[in-house]
Parts: sequence; C-alpha cells; structure tokens
Amino acid sequence: RRLVSLVQQVLPSEAAVPCENVAEGLSHGQSALMRGRAALFLFDAAGRPVNDVARGVQQAQAARPDAEVLVLAGPEDAPGLAAAMSALGTSDRVNVLVGPGDAALVAAAVRAAAGRLQTSVSARRHQRDSAQAISALELEVQELKARLDLAKHAAHHDALTGSLNREGFVEELRSRLPEPPAERRKR
Repeated sequence: RRLVSLVQQVLPSEAAVPCENVAEGLSHGQSALMRGRAALFLFDAAGRPVNDVARGVQQAQAARPDAEVLVLAGPEDAPGLAAAMSALGTSDRVNVLVGPGDAALVAAAVRAAAGRLQTSVSARRHQRDSAQAISALELEVQELKARLDLAKHAAHHDALTGSLNREGFVEELRSRLPEPPAERRKR
C-alpha cells in the first residue's frame, strides 16, 4: 500500500491499483491495455520468497512484454532475487531497486520507467498511424490509376457504342501504318 500512495504522488494522472498477486495485477493491466494505456508493474519483494517474486515478474513480462517492471528489494533479498531473475531470463525492461526503499529514489525510478513507457507507447501509436496513412495513400493511388485508365479509354472510345472515336481511330491508324520515307529522314 505504501508503494501505491508513492506512485499516486509521483504520477497523479495515472491509475495505481494495488494488487495482492500477479494474476490480479495482470487483469488490471489487461483492462488498461483495452483502454489504450500502458502498464507499469511494481513488485515489493520485502518479506516475499524471491522465487515467487521472480516468477511474478516473468508472468508479467510474458503477458505484457511491453510493460515496464520495477522490483523493490531489501539488501538481504538482492542476491537471491538477482539469481532467480537471471535463471528465468528477464528482459531489460526490469529494474531492481535495492535498498531500504528511499522515497526519492523510488519516485525517480517510477518517473523514469513511466517516461520510457510513454515514449514506447507513443512510438507504437505513431508507427500504427503511419502504417494506416501509407495504406490509405496506396488505396488512393490505386483509385487514381483506375480513374486514369477510364479517362484514357473515354478519350479514345465512343461512350455509347464503346468503339473507337475519331481520336482513337487516328491514333490506331498512325500506329499501324508505316512512316513515310520523308519523315524517317527528318528524325
């Protein structure tokens, strides 16, 4: 609960939801994802078995690979926690803070993780928007090519019968007749 109040002070616009276990946290993370929000998981390892904390981190990463994970651990938990997390193969989005839980240090770590997360979310959103814009432009180019083909056809064919009009007939005739010898010498 101490972490929740600290996170609410550091990031007042974000919803900090205290969860007793990883499954509950992942459920809240999934609902945040549906609302287009990013996920920041905080684990307080104090008094918890390090293997349980490491498995919780692994579950959070498996469910939300884009999430930032902060683990607060006491100095006595650090070696075991590091070994457990190393064995489970955690990513670079996991930060472990070791110490008595200095509020300023935790606040700085939370701000940094939230900043990285926001940058990542913005980049993904920009990439998605860019892909949509490219698709829209490709569709527009296809439509313009189809219109051009129709315009070319209309310029050389009669609208009622579909047969060649005068312009189309003259062009077709020029393409089929050999050039006169005098014009060949001019070129």
